[in-house]
Amino acid sequence: MRKIFALLLCVAVLLMSSCSLVVGDINTLMRPPRPSGEMSLIQQALENDVKEYTMIFPRAGDHRSAYIMHDLNGDGIDEALVFYITKGDKSVPGMLYIHILNKTDGEWRSMDKKLIENASGVDKVEFTDLDNDGIDEALVGYSLLTGPDKQLCVYSCKGKLTEYFSQNYNEYITAPLTGEVHEDEHTPVTNLLLVKSSPTDPPVATARLFTISGGSFVENGSTAIDSQVSSYGKLHLTSWGDRPVVLVDALKGSSYMVTDVVYYSPEKRQLMAPTFNSSTLQSEQTQRTQVACRDIDNNGSVEIPLMTELPLAKAANLQPAPEDYVYLTRWIDYNITIPSEPQIVLSAVMNYADGYYLSFPDKWLEASPSTDSVDLLPVTPLVTVTRDTAKRERTFYSFDYMQNAPGRTLFSIRIFQEKDWGTSISAGYNMLLKSDTLVYGVKMGDSTDPLAITEPVIKNELFGLIQSGTAAK
Repeated sequence: MRKIFALLLCVAVLLMSSCSLVVGDINTLMRPPRPSGEMSLIQQALENDVKEYTMIFPRAGDHRSAYIMHDLNGDGIDEALVFYITKGDKSVPGMLYIHILNKTDGEWRSMDKKLIENASGVDKVEFTDLDNDGIDEALVGYSLLTGPDKQLCVYSCKGKLTEYFSQNYNEYITAPLTGEVHEDEHTPVTNLLLVKSSPTDPPVATARLFTISGGSFVENGSTAIDSQVSSYGKLHLTSWGDRPVVLVDALKGSSYMVTDVVYYSPEKRQLMAPTFNSSTLQSEQTQRTQVACRDIDNNGSVEIPLMTELPLAKAANLQPAPEDYVYLTRWIDYNITIPSEPQIVLSAVMNYADGYYLSFPDKWLEASPSTDSVDLLPVTPLVTVTRDTAKRERTFYSFDYMQNAPGRTLFSIRIFQEKDWGTSISAGYNMLLKSDTLVYGVKMGDSTDPLAITEPVIKNELFGLIQSGTAAK
């Protein structure tokens, strides 16, 4: 039966930076062109209150414009949210402000503003109703002058700008994580999860969960997570079974990546991180090369990639350079009720450079007892892969563990330009798939090997494209 996998094409190296914005940086601080229409009225109202300033634009998120429009007081009319730095001099530096303007009786006026001490820029701006009063709060992340940390401030704007939460963080996410509902008995409570690492000795990293209760934030719990990380990537909200889960992707130096699984247990009333090893202060079970979590099968649940180096990299007679290693990637849903039994969604060699994957059939994998407690899913691949980058070809072999060397050639997959297909260049290859100007060809090898598979199985069951949308055979 033909399998169809939806794969999200992800850059292997995440663009994550721990650098703060610098006051005066021309890339982030600028005065926009003079606006027209309604925006010009808002700018005039701002300049009636502030004479000399430089606009600041949030560097990330969905709201990156000079004037961020959102209903902040529940009157059905959008207010304008603005960030700027006042003009400084050699003795007194410019200061960063958040400023709210609203429209009253058809005229834009300054509503309130607040000085943000120690801030150098704006990371991102989000809006969500955390207390279920029908009015969104504004969540603003600031980059700081004093280091790589960021500061999250939550504001209520009912009449004036009121800050009622402030915490340093590296990344955060808002989501209904505790399973609680508000007094109406059907609206889920939205929680705030902060991730923060501290460069202590030894370093410490923590996930903390907060909820608004009685008009103020209360902490629902905290848990340690991998502390040996250099920067954080995206926090992925997913659902495994009926429980919401946050997957915390982080880089470990320049070569590796790790994912912490974080969820709230209503039974224990605790925040949990089942992949974290308290003895090593790391989450070694999910450590791998730099491939991020994603919804690999397009079912709405985000999977974690576990990566196993194929045995050719260890062969005594043919050792490729580390950058030429080929890995088996097993995408898993982590069953948080039985941490030792994750569910494998897909086992495949992922060729991101050429945009395809080749899944491994069951007979190519042998479950193996592991003496290494770090290995979450011990497995012995019975097939290995070499790659010829110049020819855009990967060759699949059975592997002889007795000889510590590749065995028989099973098949090769090569990418051709459409103009070269049907010429002597593609002789011996049969078409697997044509996509735009590329042809994906396969050359079959030794069909007598016990691990051999047929061309129709490769074409209809194992081979697929990696795309930003759906991957169809």
